[in-house]
Amino acid sequence: MSINIVSLATQFLTPDMIARIASALGVDKSLAGKAISAAVPSLLGGLAGVAGTQDGAQKLFQAVTQQPPSVLDSLAGMIGGSGQASLVESGTKALGSLLGPAVVSGLGGALSKYTGLGGTASSSLLGLLAPVVMGTLGKQASAGSLNAGGLASLLASQTTNISAALPSGFADTLRGTGLLNSFGAGVAGANQAARTAAQPAYSSADRAVKQASGFPGWAQWALPVAAIAALAWWFLGNNASNVAQQAKTVTTQASQSAQTAADAARSAATQTAQSLQNLVVGGVDIGSSLQRTVDGLRTALQGVKDVDTAKAALPTLQEATTQFDRLGGLVNQLPAGGKTAIAAFLTSIRPAIDEAFNKILAIPGVSAVAKPTIDTIKGNLDAMAKA
Repeated sequence: MSINIVSLATQFLTPDMIARIASALGVDKSLAGKAISAAVPSLLGGLAGVAGTQDGAQKLFQAVTQQPPSVLDSLAGMIGGSGQASLVESGTKALGSLLGPAVVSGLGGALSKYTGLGGTASSSLLGLLAPVVMGTLGKQASAGSLNAGGLASLLASQTTNISAALPSGFADTLRGTGLLNSFGAGVAGANQAARTAAQPAYSSADRAVKQASGFPGWAQWALPVAAIAALAWWFLGNNASNVAQQAKTVTTQASQSAQTAADAARSAATQTAQSLQNLVVGGVDIGSSLQRTVDGLRTALQGVKDVDTAKAALPTLQEATTQFDRLGGLVNQLPAGGKTAIAAFLTSIRPAIDEAFNKILAIPGVSAVAKPTIDTIKGNLDAMAKA
């Protein structure tokens, strides 16, 4: 199983732990959860940037391996206790040494703006989260017998997971904090250049999908996957001498990838829409019902940003399990050709659905609320695909 460093870091931040942190800082639990969901991937992204140079990687490696092995185990007892002040101070100092005091201050301001927390609470939260993030990296370094280069490679491999875990809208807020500067001079501008160059291809892909008769929903999920080649490198490297060449390469690859995705989406949308027609059992149009249920699931998942929105989405997710279960029984009654068409449809949408599942489960506290229902949905989809 591949590592998701964001999920590993947030496993420690259970609903009880978030409540304890909120109480210790004197803030609302939902605001604390929202801030944590933005802060953890931001800190990991910043540390990934630090590890982009040989000196930075060595500095980060020393910082994470010098922590006591039991740092995460002892952390809970310190939050809200007499050791909290020293914990915040040492965490803030460690982040300042690695990222720079101005960057840490800017990130605290961005969190305050994004969540509504006060500046003092946001800064203290970063100090509390520093040992969580660095303790997670230390555990991975120890478990994998990693050296400084190995830790840097691990972080470089996590750019997709880190960027996917950033809450919608917060990445733009980060642009004014200086945090992106640690990823390398000119990276932000190169990223924008790549997006601008690729935009015509993305627009073509979007039009192709929307024009696919009778198939408005799932294929649009493929477009963010195509965009990942242009966006994932956002958190990579900080070798200024290579930025211009990186931007040129990424721009070309992004445009080509987006055009390829446009062609594939248009072809797949047309073929799948046709193959799902006339799949009727007992008066139920299975193809249309399946598409509607998938679209409803997608909308529900997109609305999950924290524990409260996960709870609000739970009835829709549970209804999806009911519908998928019902449709699964009907799919079993289809002839072989119909079952093949359903399996092809489900295979095509699973990567995007699984990515959406992983993203919301990485949000602190959401796994405890939604994971049982999500696991049931996965089982339903697997059963239909194998019918």
